Amino acid sequence: MVGAAVALYLGGLNEIVILLGLGLALLLVHLVSAGRVTTPWPAALLKLARNARRGISRVLVAAPVPLLLLLSAPPPVHQLMALIAARAGHEDYAAGALFLVFLKIGAVLYGSGYVLVALLQADLMDARGWLTQEELLDAVAVGQFTPGPLFSTATFAGYVIGGFWGATLATVGIFLPSFFFVAATHPLVPRIRSWTFLRPFLDGVNAAALTLMAIVTIELGRDALTGPFAVVLFLATAAWLLRWNPNSALVIALGATAGLVHSAAG
Repeated sequence: MVGAAVALYLGGLNEIVILLGLGLALLLVHLVSAGRVTTPWPAALLKLARNARRGISRVLVAAPVPLLLLLSAPPPVHQLMALIAARAGHEDYAAGALFLVFLKIGAVLYGSGYVLVALLQADLMDARGWLTQEELLDAVAVGQFTPGPLFSTATFAGYVIGGFWGATLATVGIFLPSFFFVAATHPLVPRIRSWTFLRPFLDGVNAAALTLMAIVTIELGRDALTGPFAVVLFLATAAWLLRWNPNSALVIALGATAGLVHSAAG
């Protein structure tokens, strides 16, 4: 499974397709080997649809008033995005496209916040050239250093691309799907855990997610480890993390301090 994920990634296949495709492939293998499906599909799908509808209804009722006003009577989308882009003062990106990129990432991200790095690299660096490898590394470091989830990496990436408004669009876009998905799936979580036929799918997606994280880590490491000092610092930090598991903010702060000292001494 890991080998297939590596081959598909090197072949240029989209990361989302890799995640879902390998999950479905492992599910198919399991069903074929079992010879039958142990869950009544029509009844399960009907209950899934009903619970999702109730969850979405709760989200709409509990949503903040400004969001409801925006959804009920928004100005024309293209005019709003043009206004934001003009305020940001950048011409090398489209504000609407930036928002949609992070909305898509927030909607499909699975497995770990670190899968975010693979998706950011594919959408913002490789496909659009809005970020450089160095800026992506900086965004990951900021996401680790700041309080809260790694998703704060998206805020920094948006700021690098489009200033304050870019950061706002990136933050809203990547977090917005979570509010809907949590409310829609919360009633289903106990039942999903009992559906044994879903376990192979989740195993396949998890394997693909871990593979993507490993590949992107290696690619970023090639640009970060540019000299003896960086390699020594990397090895020392890795040993520290494996042995004592310190707070990531402390690790990054000390690493930044070591970098400043090394730069001043050199």
